[in-house]
Amino acid sequence: MAIPFLGHGSAVMIGVESTWGTKVTRTNSLRVVSHGITRKIEKVDRPHLGTAGSAYYTRRSHYTQSDRSGGPIEILASYNDSTVLLMAYLFGAAVDAGGPTYTHTITAAHPGHTGLSIETLNGTGIAEVWEGCKIASGEFSIESGGIARLSVEVMAETNGGLEAASTPTFATEDHILHSHAGQLSYNGVTYDLISFRLSADRKLGDRQLLGSALTKEPVVSDFPEITGTIVREYDSSTLNAAFIADTQADTTITFTGTSPNVLAFTLHNIFITSVVRDTSQPGVIRETATFKCEATASESGVSIVFTNSLALYTTNA
Repeated sequence: MAIPFLGHGSAVMIGVESTWGTKVTRTNSLRVVSHGITRKIEKVDRPHLGTAGSAYYTRRSHYTQSDRSGGPIEILASYNDSTVLLMAYLFGAAVDAGGPTYTHTITAAHPGHTGLSIETLNGTGIAEVWEGCKIASGEFSIESGGIARLSVEVMAETNGGLEAASTPTFATEDHILHSHAGQLSYNGVTYDLISFRLSADRKLGDRQLLGSALTKEPVVSDFPEITGTIVREYDSSTLNAAFIADTQADTTITFTGTSPNVLAFTLHNIFITSVVRDTSQPGVIRETATFKCEATASESGVSIVFTNSLALYTTNA
């Protein structure tokens, strides 16, 4: 009896495409919490009324209506690996500067990057290589006592089937820990947080055209959104007051790892969309506030700056 494949050692490897949908070598490796990119081929019955005199009324033929690929990847976020690359492709643009300590400034942009080739390694099994990958949406999240996570939803053109896995080479990660967080600053007030989440939805839509069951390069189908959630101990009414007054202000929070590693968020023109206080138990009341970022003529809605020793945001180590 064959030994089943195990999930132990699963990973992803990433390559930057110069032409969308043209597979390239995957040079950047990431350990994963999970990955779930799949290929879904929708096969439907041919909608005619059958053949007179048939012994059976069961359908006799079908065709492929669509062939779509996509799914989630979740990693532990780091200051100094391809977390930076995935964040850049999630929000749309990145600029490298400096040296020998470098900064990588990520902003929201359209139409964003061209595409990625992503190889999903299935533990002790084999792999699949997905071409024409776009990051459609994602979330950076961190909670007290934890390690930051980056979850992204991938839209891909297709893959070539199962194949032998490449050999990954991992960076020496400096993971972003809860203890690295500074205070969040909003509207002149600073807050100690229990958790912080920042999400982006690029509103990408696939494009089904005559001539292929595969999508053409996905494009923006609506206004992209950058939203988030913070949780804190309820000790003042400042967030609620800002919610009622519809106050808008730039908001910052910084994480500091082993020198020179830093991650600094500046959230542009946020306004609070809800404030909820949990009064279901006798202990400390927690206040949860959700917010949304807005752009201006000179601000994209978000600026995320990684500082590390990598010369390019597209490199892994």
